[in-house]
Amino acid sequence: MTMTITTSIARQSEMFHNYVAGLDWVLQNKVSPCVVVLALSTGGSQVLDEAVKTLHDAGCVVVAAAGRSSEQAKTERSWPVLGWSRGLRAPLPVATSAPGPTPEAGMDDFLHEACRRSPARSPYVMTVAASDSVDAAPSWSNTGLCVDLFAPGQDIYTVNFKNDDDYLYASGTAMATAYVAGAAAIHLADGVMEAPDTLPSQLVNELIRMRILKDASTCNVMEAGEGTPNRLLYIM
Repeated sequence: MTMTITTSIARQSEMFHNYVAGLDWVLQNKVSPCVVVLALSTGGSQVLDEAVKTLHDAGCVVVAAAGRSSEQAKTERSWPVLGWSRGLRAPLPVATSAPGPTPEAGMDDFLHEACRRSPARSPYVMTVAASDSVDAAPSWSNTGLCVDLFAPGQDIYTVNFKNDDDYLYASGTAMATAYVAGAAAIHLADGVMEAPDTLPSQLVNELIRMRILKDASTCNVMEAGEGTPNRLLYIM
């Protein structure tokens, strides 16, 4: 079953309240296991991050858009190669574009692009950046340490939400996020994990994440951004 939840963000003051209310509705009406796609990227919000964690702990695989940035910002930041984990995640040996500072150099070095955004910065989501038709990262896509992987996100032929009978070409990390969510749903539906019913849902979520990252191709994304995990979605 697929559900689309739309929240009103007509006024900035209402945005977080309505966004969290939408997540709460999903929490109360979900059917486990579930996959949640969060296309909206906002400034850092502890309230939103906590709501996402609640969904994760309830057994949902949460996939979030990395958001947009400027080309100039991308060229002005440097990032660590590997070895620092978000939240409770263990370090993963991933390929990156270039060496950068270590976490001890100061957290300010890491609070750029996706790491400045919610829910993209949360350790309880899979954060997705965009790639284009030649496997390059568009200049507008957020990158950085908090990105888990890239997926197609430029000039995607999709439905027009303003008209049920119309289609259009759209670009954004939200488009890329949908591809990764689809991969997660495939793994859940196929029972790839073969996890017993007694396995905690949080562990199942992490197994799905690890499977997607393990299957991803590495070192194929051009202009990925310094220190960004260079993984591109691939479904085995």
